[in-house]
Amino acid sequence: MLEKTRVAGAEFAAARLASKRDAEGRPGERLARALNEAGPSFIKLGQALSTRSDILGEEMAADLTLLQDRLPPFSGALARAAIAEEFGARAVGADDIYSVGADVFAPCAMGAVINDETIDMLKVDIVAGAANNQLARGLVHGPALHQRGILYAPDYVINAGGLINVYGELNDWTADRSKWKAGEIYGTLLRIFELAKSDGLGPHLAANKVAEARILEARHLQRTFRT
Repeated sequence: MLEKTRVAGAEFAAARLASKRDAEGRPGERLARALNEAGPSFIKLGQALSTRSDILGEEMAADLTLLQDRLPPFSGALARAAIAEEFGARAVGADDIYSVGADVFAPCAMGAVINDETIDMLKVDIVAGAANNQLARGLVHGPALHQRGILYAPDYVINAGGLINVYGELNDWTADRSKWKAGEIYGTLLRIFELAKSDGLGPHLAANKVAEARILEARHLQRTFRT
């Protein structure tokens, strides 16, 4: 039955096998313990599956609701050391990251990290990340990046994959279709950069022009089909 979910591949199968080795409790309870031992990603998986009683059945789905985010904290120092070793990187403090010389600065968590205090510290060619609202003040910091020759990938374009996936789920898209649609983000960004260059705009303004044009097209189509 669990194969119908088609998630986590071999790792999920291993977790399920581990749950069978523990003879105590119902199958859902054993699976919940195995997922809990496997770590945070599998806990999230189990939490998601707990909403799918239509696939797993009421009892197993109910047992998976026992999964909670109660893992012991992991040392930040150990995490930084592991990342530095794996990627050959050098760990720096949160306030020092802005002044590190690099090709790309990638804000992927907190918003408003490009602000009056940090923008002059940047020593990169590109700002491109997954966070929302990366510019504290778009009308100020967008032009400021452009004037400094730093290419900015507008946040609501480059991180649109999540919204695309949600839309796909609501409209019964396959995972492959959602991935294919998200892959179009690359081409969209290139068109935005080309428009910015040809019109002498910052990418943040070019992205707005593209978005506004698409909204107008959608409204025109709506009016056409309503008449």
